[in-house]
Amino acid sequence: DAGTFEKPQPAAAVAVLGCAQEMGVETVDTWASLAEIHTKDQARFRSLYIVKESRWAHMSADGNRLVATAIAHQLQATEPGAASRR
Repeated sequence: DAGTFEKPQPAAAVAVLGCAQEMGVETVDTWASLAEIHTKDQARFRSLYIVKESRWAHMSADGNRLVATAIAHQLQATEPGAASRR
């Protein structure tokens, strides 16, 4: 829910991330970066979501781009041999 970034990350999300880590499933957690944008730049934050009927609906093209960039960085950082090519 895009309206919850002024609160701590939801416990359910933290639990899922922890479970995934225990199982060796790689994840990308965008909570901190979205919370920072929410705090520092409300206009940019609003541009990351599409609002329908006064409710946050889903991410916009800008929001999807932000997440895709986070995924790309994670993949580059964890790709076998990536550290030796830097």
